[in-house]
Order: sequence, then structure tokens, then C-alpha cells
Amino acid sequence: MENAQRVVTDIVARCRYRGVEVSETLAAFTARLVVHRSQRHLVLEQPMSPEDELYLTEQCEKALLRSDDPAMETVKMQLEFDFTYANLEEELRSRKERKEQAVAKLQRTISSLVPEKATDFETLSTLYKHIFTLLMLDAGGLGNYNEDDGNNNSKNSSFSKPAERRAMEKEVAAALESVFPRIGLKSFATMSPEDKRFQLDELMRIVEGIRLFNKELGKGGAGIAASARDIEENVAALAKLVRDEVRDANEICTQYTEVLLHVHHQLGAGEDANSLEPPPSLDEIARWQDELSNRRQFLSYLQSLEEDIAFSHEKVGTRLQMFQADMSALQNLVGARTSLPKSHVYPLFEAVSRSWAELHQEHELLQARARALRSLLRFKSTFTRTLSSESPIVRQARRGGSIPTEDLFSHVETFPAESQLTADGKTRSFGVEGEDLNGDEDNSNPNEEEGSGFPIRMPVESTPEFMQLPLEYQGFCPWTVVERGGLLLPGDPSLGVVQYRNAYHVFVNERALGEFMIHPRRYVQGVLRRAARQPALIYLLRLQESFPNITLSSLLKMCHRFRAEGARGVHPLLAPPPSQKVDASTATPTHFVDKHIDYNYDWNEWNLRRKAIKIANLRHCRTVGAQTALSSFRREVDTQVYLPVDVSCQTSKTQGTNPPRVTTYFTGLRRGHVYSIDDAKRAVAKEANSTSKKSRRSKHNEDAKEGKAVERDDNQPVIVSYTFDLS
Repeated sequence: MENAQRVVTDIVARCRYRGVEVSETLAAFTARLVVHRSQRHLVLEQPMSPEDELYLTEQCEKALLRSDDPAMETVKMQLEFDFTYANLEEELRSRKERKEQAVAKLQRTISSLVPEKATDFETLSTLYKHIFTLLMLDAGGLGNYNEDDGNNNSKNSSFSKPAERRAMEKEVAAALESVFPRIGLKSFATMSPEDKRFQLDELMRIVEGIRLFNKELGKGGAGIAASARDIEENVAALAKLVRDEVRDANEICTQYTEVLLHVHHQLGAGEDANSLEPPPSLDEIARWQDELSNRRQFLSYLQSLEEDIAFSHEKVGTRLQMFQADMSALQNLVGARTSLPKSHVYPLFEAVSRSWAELHQEHELLQARARALRSLLRFKSTFTRTLSSESPIVRQARRGGSIPTEDLFSHVETFPAESQLTADGKTRSFGVEGEDLNGDEDNSNPNEEEGSGFPIRMPVESTPEFMQLPLEYQGFCPWTVVERGGLLLPGDPSLGVVQYRNAYHVFVNERALGEFMIHPRRYVQGVLRRAARQPALIYLLRLQESFPNITLSSLLKMCHRFRAEGARGVHPLLAPPPSQKVDASTATPTHFVDKHIDYNYDWNEWNLRRKAIKIANLRHCRTVGAQTALSSFRREVDTQVYLPVDVSCQTSKTQGTNPPRVTTYFTGLRRGHVYSIDDAKRAVAKEANSTSKKSRRSKHNEDAKEGKAVERDDNQPVIVSYTFDLS
């Protein structure tokens, strides 16, 4: 591995000596390509001989020092754009994570500060200072916020001037004293840690809302670099810029396509003899195709950025409307009043802060897209274009008019055409030449279809999901790439889509589609061979899976790890593939607890008795002297158990209620004799006194007196009531 790193260092040193600055990444990428195409069976992960190292270094040097080469500029553009795009995404993510970690750390510190008593002024002062530091950190006062406009220096930072820093500190301190005065520290210190964090988040939002409101009024807002109006203007200007660039790149690609179609049609039809101007050479055609590939890659990146910027532009517009609506509601509420209830104004400050945070996040993402666009525009004119609107061949192609798609390449002989157009492929492919660079050729029969499946043509009429199909090779026709030496022409989906090996291909005309249906494997392998000779097509046609060692996406990940490990590490392009690792852990208790559990324990006395009888029977088992086949393992077993006891229980009871019925009779209504209770008593008394004459005689006298009194009353009506208990 050390010799591979030495080769890369030697390549960079040789190019620097020639006056060309080459990064280690580009040098290692070129070394990978040379190793891939070489027949010397070079392996960068293993020691190489001095001759192999010298050969590899010289071939890479020739490729990198070739000036005004569109193919090399395409590879440089791919590396630069992908690194820039990925680095900007990583920078935004890491910046956000650092700020969140710093805020969380300060919040934990503030939550852990608890004064021992109410008069502990030192702890309370420290607590208030930490709260102020937290607000400055959230506002960007500690230097974490940097309005990056594409420059690496910090002179444009919003906190580069001490005066702005002091003005911001004063504004934050005034807002803090207004929202959270020092007298509230005692009650704040008694809260739980969760309540403290909630209060701190709310405090940060309110203070930020106050500063935004002051900036809107023109009375403050120090440290806030951009206003809502500035953001709106920047987004509109960026969207217009990328639209203009896409339009210009489209025109250039259309111009190259018209010329190449005209030239190929003339070469096939044999119309060059009647022309006054000499026909273009094969080298010129190859140069134009390389320039077209460069412009198509440039256009592809521009279209990708245009989609991202348009999506961000829409989101920024929505967030901007929300922010303006919240700010208008706040201004209408405050007006010219000097004091308002906190319950009314604080929620509006929080709403303004939240909408601004979302707007600012989208604006930062849009600024990253702008930096990627500026990085891409550096490759707009990195080589000399051999075609322009004033070129004779361009005017001739315009006079010839558009060629019908059915006539395209109608005079081209299919199978020999590739050898004619790519005879100089070794000399122009990536600027590398030599007789040992034939490793990318496939010696197998391209017409073999063993295990490759069959192509299926999917007409537009029978394919409803036609527009959602992911097209292979970015929608370019594989027939023109193979038969016309890497010519990139977009296919016509209206002719139908051909499905082959779970990939969907489109073609320029019926002839290309028909020949692909006959020999699909030939064209699939031919595209891979063409990409091996022209590495710029690997990423342009999305062939990274077929070239895993030189894919740009894996290169970005490995280079990120290389930067993290430092300059002494092995370059990721030269390193062997990393081994797969899995995180595993085992947790054991600190203090083991002994468990004395008898799983055979039984408390039921019947189960215990059953077990005892079983054990007793086993102890008295005896072997027998002779056994037959039927009596084997048989014996008589008697078990005495207590029979169930006859027990009866009378639980039913018939019970009813018989209340007394009262009956009332009225007598004496007709002035007749009424037999009363007194008459009954007198009768009883007479019978009782008959035994004693003396008593009878005295009793008789008394009765006579009473009888006379009753007779006097017989003529009076009497009402007697009787009550009988009939139960």
C-alpha cells in the first residue's frame, strides 16, 4: 500500500513540476482508470515492481497533462461538483449539529445550577450569565453563525466587527431583562430540569422574536444579516440565473447534436463528393462528440440544481408568507402602544421566531445550492469549443434542415461501423495511449444470449405507467453509443420502451430498436466497453455499479473518511475494501442474586400423598423370575384411598308472609240488643261464683244493680267494633 501512495504522490509532483495543479483524488482516480484498462494485471493494493510503478506514473501523467481535453475536463467537473455538493450538505448538517450540541450542553449546565439558599447571589449571578450566553449562542453571537457567501474568509461575517457584536449584546441583554428579569431567578431555580429546559426554549424564541421585530422596525436586529426582502430577492435572482444557464446549455447541446447528425448522415449517404468543403475528419468528429458529452454532463448538473432550487424557491415562498403574516399580526397588535399583556404578545413573538427559523433554514440550503452552482460554472469554458454559431459546418447543418428519425443512420453498416469510428479510441480515450491498454475489450461473443433473458417491447398504448419508468443510461440511446463511437442522443419514448434485465431502454428510431431487440447483450456490453475507454461516460450514463472500483459516489465517502483520518492515512482510492463490522455488547449484572426456588414444591396434601404412595410402591418393587411376552412389565398395584364421605346439606327453605287482616263490624244500628264483651264477662263471672254461695249472693246483688243500669241504657243506639285476626 505504501508503494501505491508513493505512485500517487509522484503523479502529483510530476504534474506540479509541469505547472499543472492536480489533487490527490484526481491522481488516484486516474490511476484506478489506468489499472482498470491495462493488461499488465496491476493491483494497487499489492506491491508492484519499479517498472510497473514507472509505467503507471507515466500513463497517468500523460492523461493529466493533456491540455484542452474535453474528456478530462468532464471528469474534473464530475469530481469537483460531487465533492462540492456533498461537502456543502455535510457542512450544513455538521453546523446544525454543533449548534444543537452547544445549546443542549448549556441547558444542562443551567439546569444543574441550584443555589443552596435564597441569598446565594454568586450562584444566581452565574446562572444569569449562563442564560445570557445561551441567548447569544442561539443568536449566533459566539461566532457559530456565519453568513457564508462563497468566500472562505470571515471578513463578511456578521460578527466580524466589534461594534456590531456589542450592539447585539446590548439588544439581547435588554430583551432578556424585559422578558426574564433577575427577580425571577429564585422561582426559576426551584423548577425541575424538564421545566427549566422548556422555559429556556421559550425564552430563546421570545428573545429572537423581539430582535426580529426590532429589525423590521429599523430599531435593532444587530447580527441578523438578511431580511425577508433580501432573501426573496436572492432566491428570485438565483432561480433566474439557473434558468438562463439551462437554456444556454440546451442551445449548445442542440447545436452539437444537429451538426453530428448532419455529419453522420452525410458520411453514410456519401454526399461529401458534391460538397465544396472538405468533410470533417474522424478526429474532429470524435472531438465534437467529447465536447457534446461535456456539455451534456454540464446540462445534467444544471438541471439537477434547477430542480433543487425550484423546490427550495417554492418552500422559501411559503415560509416567507408565513413569516410576513406573523410579523403583520404582531405589528397590528403592538402598534404605538408601549405596554401589552404578556399572554397576548409573547405567543406572537414565538410564532415570528419559529417561522423565521424555518425560513432561515431553507435560505441556508438555497445558499449551499448557489455555491454548488458557482463551483459548476467554473467549468463552463474550461476548453476551447471547436463549434460555434458562426462555424461553416453549423451553417451547413442549418441549411440541411432536420433529418427525419427514420432516415437517421439508414446508410450505416452496423457491425463494422464501430471499428471504423473507434480505431483511434486508444489515443483519444482519456488521453491515455499505449499498446498495453486493451484490458477493457471483451473477447466473448457479443451475440450470445445465455441466461440473459429476452427483451420485451412495451408500447406506449399498453403501458400506463410509461412516464414513471426509470430509463437506463439517462434516457440516451445505447445503439448510437455503441455504433457511433459514444455519440449521446436522447431516445424517443414514443417508439416504445424495451425492457431487458430489469432495465428500460429508449432509442432514436425503429432501426436502433429493432437491432437491440435482436442482439441486446451486444449493445449492453458495448456500452460498458465504450465507458471503459471514455471514463466520463461512467457517471454520465449512471454505470457506477458496473465499475465499483472507480465509482464517484464511493469515492466521495472514502475521501470523507480519509480527511477524518488525517494525511498520514492511506488514500481511500488505494486502500482495500474495509471489512464489515458489527457493534455487539454484553451486559452482566454487578451483583448476582441467588434464587432458592424449588420448582417441585407442592402444598396440596393430596398431591403429597400421591407422591408418597408412588415412592413407597417403587421401594417395594421386586424383579420376577420369569416373564412372558404378555406379562412383561406387568404387576398388580393396589392403592387404598379414602372414599368420599356422604355429606348432605339442606339449603332450601320455604317461607312466606301472612299479615293480619282487620275486619270491622258495626252493630246496634237497628236499636236491638247488642251482646257486648261486658255480657260475656258477666257470664263468666256467674259461672265462677256459683261455687260459693256467699260470694254468689253478694255478686248477684252487684249484678242486679248493674243490670238495672244497663236496662236504662238499652234504648240508646250503640256501635260496637270487632276485630278478628283471621291468620
